[in-house]
Amino acid sequence: MDKYKRQLFSSLQERSAKNKEILEIGAGGGANFQYFPPECLVTAVEPNPDFEKYLRQRAKANPHLALKSVVVAMAESMAEVADDSMDAVVCTLVLCSVRNPAAVFREGGTFYFLEQVRGEAGSWTNSFQAVFDPLLQLFYGGCSVQDSTWEDLRKARFSTVNWERISGPKSWWIFAPHVMGTAVK
Repeated sequence: MDKYKRQLFSSLQERSAKNKEILEIGAGGGANFQYFPPECLVTAVEPNPDFEKYLRQRAKANPHLALKSVVVAMAESMAEVADDSMDAVVCTLVLCSVRNPAAVFREGGTFYFLEQVRGEAGSWTNSFQAVFDPLLQLFYGGCSVQDSTWEDLRKARFSTVNWERISGPKSWWIFAPHVMGTAVK
């Protein structure tokens, strides 16, 4: 997915300003840090407290940024992060497990996303996703490939939403349908 992440985050790099504040929701182990602009301040939200040590290690390995804080919370309940307080919000491969996407969209700034989604209506992928979704949720941390990220973005009333369908790794074809793009309030 490196090619797509470079493409997605290129506009974040172009718009960078010293001390730009970035909120990464579902930061995992910090795999996206390498794509962030120089001198940015990152607040990482991650529900798994065991990932904090990996986030701190990854931040040290990416000295072009500063890890401002790690917030252990679910995406829907980030009380430590004030609404509309960030310059940019990054969300990659997270929304499939978020049950209240509207809560995520309140965090402000330009919203950068790359997410797994359901296959196109009528496709074999969509049919298999519908049948196996309960099992996938059980084994993949609550991730539902039946989600319609683009519909949630439309409902969030961003002033501009630019997105495109892409195809992720073919080895897990049931997860291959993705969307990526940006949304601006």
